[in-house]
Amino acid sequence: MKVSYNWLKEFVDIPVSSFELAEKFTLSGLEVESIINTQDACFDSIVGKILSRQPLPNNLYLLVVDIGKKQLSIVTSEYHLDIGDKVGVVQVGTNFNGIVKEKKFGKYISEGFLLSASELGLEETSNNVFVLDSSFEVGTKLKDLEVFNDFIFDISITPNRADCLSILGIAREVSIYYNTPIKLKECQIIKEDNKFNVILDKDCPSYIASNMKVKISPSCFDIRQKLIKCGVRPINNVVDITNYCMLALGQPMHAFDKDKIGNQIIVRNAFKKERIVALNDIEYELEDDLVISDEKKAIAIAGIMGGRDSQIDENTENIILECAYFVPERIRKTSKKLKLSSESSYRFERGIDPNLNEYATYFAIDLLKQFAQAQVIGIT
Repeated sequence: MKVSYNWLKEFVDIPVSSFELAEKFTLSGLEVESIINTQDACFDSIVGKILSRQPLPNNLYLLVVDIGKKQLSIVTSEYHLDIGDKVGVVQVGTNFNGIVKEKKFGKYISEGFLLSASELGLEETSNNVFVLDSSFEVGTKLKDLEVFNDFIFDISITPNRADCLSILGIAREVSIYYNTPIKLKECQIIKEDNKFNVILDKDCPSYIASNMKVKISPSCFDIRQKLIKCGVRPINNVVDITNYCMLALGQPMHAFDKDKIGNQIIVRNAFKKERIVALNDIEYELEDDLVISDEKKAIAIAGIMGGRDSQIDENTENIILECAYFVPERIRKTSKKLKLSSESSYRFERGIDPNLNEYATYFAIDLLKQFAQAQVIGIT
């Protein structure tokens, strides 16, 4: 499990350095397999702002990028970048795994290049240029920004320590080591009757369904960088917030597009030879596996993966946010039978905190209100 030292400090005060903490983890049974210093990847790259964008032949674009003291012409194939975006820039003459030189693209000269998340030390592999936070000052060296002055621990979690599969779980360990209090934010408690009906199976003793209106957009920089550091690819604000909550608290969550499903949630055993196309675009044949369904069909393989036909996309306006507890044995059995695992199943099959889902729901709703303009219709 990948753990950001900076993110960990949001949950607990740490009175020692990252390397001292890593040694303490290993001596206590949480083996730290590696530590990545994100600052090392930044070299002398700086914050730049895209001023203009001109299409070129062969699916290329000529960007004019302000880096403070001057403006650079940079050629890129990145089609998703917009005027005003701030990006990490390496200019000609900089030592970035070797001296960067000008490159010619026909009659155009590129005076540097833009950095991806992997080149910034945030993840192992990535192809797209990583858009930075809009508040970063143009011309600032990335290594001087706190977000890039971080350490990422890769911790081996043994099967009997499912309580450590989250930033909060690791923070509790740190709290015990150094007798420092846990910092857990207070969430607004919402009591709204939800007309959305939920029917539970005995192997799902707890299930909270939150009915909300949302506005889909890319996630803010802070959420994106935390997900990437922990090995999760950002998708959109709603999906990212469910993954953020899972990483932060250890509570897997899932969001359904409400307009793609019926009027109730039913947790039940799959019918004989019932089929579902999961989010990975693979069709699975089920039988006696625990599923989430509406009145007509299965819409998710419980605790493992959602269905493709009810997924969140750029057109989603209404969601049902699922926060549940499933009996670990049921998730483990289905995951093994289908040869299908996920970050969610990894936690559910080892056993999550059965008392966490109410707090996690309010934690997620607070984030959805802040970053997805969520309006709560009701909670069941």
